[in-house]
Amino acid sequence: MVGAGGTPCELGRELRCKPAELAAVVTDEPLNVECPQLAPDDIGAIADWIEKEIAEQSGGGATVLVNGQPVSLGSFTRRIITGTITGMLGSLKGIGAIKTISVSIRTGTDTERTD
Repeated sequence: MVGAGGTPCELGRELRCKPAELAAVVTDEPLNVECPQLAPDDIGAIADWIEKEIAEQSGGGATVLVNGQPVSLGSFTRRIITGTITGMLGSLKGIGAIKTISVSIRTGTDTERTD
């Protein structure tokens, strides 16, 4: 289990911290706690949770949707997208301090090509 500060808080069968202190639980049995519960053999889900909930909270982030579906971004790609767009917009006159940016791009390929 991972406590809110990112520290492990279970080494055996009993909770070693209060349920309210938990940010997530890695367990092979459902527990009566109100936090994400991840299977120990689902390494991808555990890594995704860590990246989303811990790594992204330490700095800027980027979310990309393609056709309304989220695209998984590695840290390098996320930094490239964030740095490029922030840098371009930050160089414009009158922008000021940038806190958030929302971008939507329509490619014009809404219809399927038949040729």
